[in-house]
Amino acid sequence: MQLIYVPFGYLFEFCYKVFGPYANFGLAIILFTLITKIITLPLAIKQQKGTMEMARLKPKLDELNRKYKDDKLKLSEETQKLYKEENYNPLSGCLSAFIQFPIIIGLYGVINAPLTYILHVKAEVIDAAVKILDITKKTAGYQITIINQIDKIRDAAPEIAEQIDKINLDFGFLNLGLRPSMSQISLLWIIPLVAFLSSFLSGWISQKTNPTMQSQGSAGKAMLFTLPFVSLLISFTLPAAIGLYWAISYIITALLTLVINHFYNFYRMSAIEQADIAVKRRKYEEEVKERIKAENKEN
Repeated sequence: MQLIYVPFGYLFEFCYKVFGPYANFGLAIILFTLITKIITLPLAIKQQKGTMEMARLKPKLDELNRKYKDDKLKLSEETQKLYKEENYNPLSGCLSAFIQFPIIIGLYGVINAPLTYILHVKAEVIDAAVKILDITKKTAGYQITIINQIDKIRDAAPEIAEQIDKINLDFGFLNLGLRPSMSQISLLWIIPLVAFLSSFLSGWISQKTNPTMQSQGSAGKAMLFTLPFVSLLISFTLPAAIGLYWAISYIITALLTLVINHFYNFYRMSAIEQADIAVKRRKYEEEVKERIKAENKEN
C-alpha cells in the first residue's frame, strides 16, 4: 500500500499547502478531487464515447438477440463480429470506473495517517505522542486522535506538539477526520447526506443523457436510487473526508457529463454516422458511374 499512500500523500500535501494560512482538510480535498478529475478526464471522455457507441449499436444488438436467441454460441460470435466491424471495445469505458478504487484507497490511507503521509512526521515523534495519550497504533485513525487531542500533548510535551500541530482537519465547523455516527445525530451527518444527493444528481443526469439507460425502465430507476443509498451507508463507516471527496467527485462528474455529452451525444454521433454513410454511398455511386462509362467506351 505504500506505493499508493506515499505519492497520494505528497499530492495531498501540495493541495493542503497551496492555501497557505487558510489551509484546511476541506479545501485540500476539493482541490485534490479537481486534480484527479482533470488527470482522469481523457478516460471520462472515452467512457462517454463508449456509452454513446453502445447506444448507437443497441438496435443491431437487439436484432442479433432476436435472431440468435436460441443459439448462445452463435449470438456470442455474431456480437463479437459486430464489435470488430464497428471498431468498438465493450471494456473501453470500464477503466474510468476502476481507476476510482486506487484513488479511494490512497485517499483513505492518507486521511487516516496524515502525520506520516502529509506532514512526514518521524515515527519516533508519533510513538511519543501515542505513549502520552496512552492509545494503541492498532486502531485505524489513531493519528486523527493524536491531532484532535493536541492540547493534552502540548501540556505534557510542547516540543512533540510543535511538530504535530501543523494541520487543520476542519472544514468550517466540521472535523473531517471523524466518522459520522448513525446512532448519534451530529453536524457530520451533512457529509453523508450531501454524498447521497450528489450521487443521485450524477446518476439522474447520466440517465437523462444516456438513451440506453433510459430504456431500462424500472431497473434503471432502481439503480438510480441504489447507488446513492450505498454511498450514504458507506459514508457513515469512513472518515467524513472520504464522504466529502465522494460528494465533490459526484458533483464534478455530473458537470463533466453535461459538458462531454454536448460533444459526444447519441444524436450528434448518429448524425455523424449518417453523414459518413452518405459520403461513402455517393463515393460508391460515383465509382459505379465511372466504371459504367469506362465499359461503354470499350464497347
